[in-house]
Amino acid sequence: MQFFNNDTLIPARVKRREALILLVCFVLALVLNIAGILIYDTSWKELFTQLPVVLAITAVVYLVTAIARLIAALIGKIKK
Repeated sequence: MQFFNNDTLIPARVKRREALILLVCFVLALVLNIAGILIYDTSWKELFTQLPVVLAITAVVYLVTAIARLIAALIGKIKK
């Protein structure tokens, strides 16, 4: 079972970058929610009641950006 004893260190710079990307994804989802409220002229309480949907959209956008960054990194390695 020595295979699972490897410790992985994540640098603070990487943690900050990922947190910033996640924050940008959340703000984007929140702006989409606000746009929906304005376009469909609904109650502003939906800003809070639709928070689980906003979090789900945040997760999807973050996943899409992660896949795009992974593909970009792989293309960069192939070109190298």
